[in-house]
Amino acid sequence: MVDSNYKFLNFKVGCEGRVGDATIWNNSPLKQLMETGQLRTQPRQATLDRNVEVPSVVVCDSAFALSQFLMKPYPDRHITREQRVFKYCISRARRKVDNAFGIPASPFGVYQTAMKMSLQQKAKVIVLATLALHNFL
Repeated sequence: MVDSNYKFLNFKVGCEGRVGDATIWNNSPLKQLMETGQLRTQPRQATLDRNVEVPSVVVCDSAFALSQFLMKPYPDRHITREQRVFKYCISRARRKVDNAFGIPASPFGVYQTAMKMSLQQKAKVIVLATLALHNFL
């Protein structure tokens, strides 16, 4: 999970590559905390109308199931102009996530080639260290 400033807020390292994002999400403790209401987030002020509070949500792609705290784009079929604008805004927000994964690849050369080490040994530690350094920098 990444915020609008490209900071990694929550991440899981060590899943097999063939496991989809939605499967990882469905089995995550973070999802369980959000579903049960144990994770408290601060409501944000809407940008156009400062008198309206908007709940914090997770922006995701169409692979995820829509829920009270997950926002995903409308499908391409038969959508109105307003829905198309909303879809564009969701897509712009999701670009932050996609870009955030590319940002550590540049300063940390370890991501330029396949890691030739056991996932259980050092690869997991290296990924966690680079994400922590990325957030710090």
